[in-house]
Amino acid sequence: MPSTSRRTLIAGSLGGLVAAVGGGMAWTAYVTREHVRFRPLRAVNESDEPAELVVTVVDESGDADDEVHEPTLAPAGETGHTATLRGRSVSYPAPYGVTARSGRESAGGDGDGNRELDLPNAEIVDRHPEIGWGSDDVRVTVVVEVDGTLSARVGEPRERY
Repeated sequence: MPSTSRRTLIAGSLGGLVAAVGGGMAWTAYVTREHVRFRPLRAVNESDEPAELVVTVVDESGDADDEVHEPTLAPAGETGHTATLRGRSVSYPAPYGVTARSGRESAGGDGDGNRELDLPNAEIVDRHPEIGWGSDDVRVTVVVEVDGTLSARVGEPRERY
């Protein structure tokens, strides 16, 4: 009966360990492929009127409470027409979605335009140019258009030098 040397046992054990670790890392990247971190999450007013918004970051996994931001934005071109919204979604990746509405209206809008925005995680992932396996950083900007409607821009985060 052939005997197995210590080297063969050690090499086989190391090979199995490497395969297990590599498989675990690949599985983690696959499972978190729709997780995003907002870098940054911003609100911008491009209209001539001040805008009050209610922007909600929704953790679609249900693991955490929603983050609610209520920025008041100055008219376009004036100081304060943009706001950077901070919170857990900037630091910790999860399957986040974004909803926004004008703060002066009740939920549902007033029927004269798209005064609400619903941007689920699946749409953020679809609109991101190069999202891959594992969590990614995404730039999301909620925009108050010239006519007062709400829209969103999704893209690559800016490089920091």
